[in-house]
Amino acid sequence: MILNILSPDQTILSTEVEEIILDTVEGQLGILDRHAPVLGYLKAGKMKIKIKGAWQDVPCNPGVLEVQNSKVTILFDS
Repeated sequence: MILNILSPDQTILSTEVEEIILDTVEGQLGILDRHAPVLGYLKAGKMKIKIKGAWQDVPCNPGVLEVQNSKVTILFDS
């Protein structure tokens, strides 16, 4: 699936990933390819992304998450 992390003035990350684990205001969420559509609010902290079998920790600011059609878009305020 494709992960796009965006801020108002730039694309922070755009890559293909296998899995994402992040914290929303409702709790922790794991996302795999073909996940059901989701719209949610993210908490500050770290998210984990799995790329080519290797996990990476990525800083996470408060923002908005959208999952749709094997595409994950994260919008950060700054």
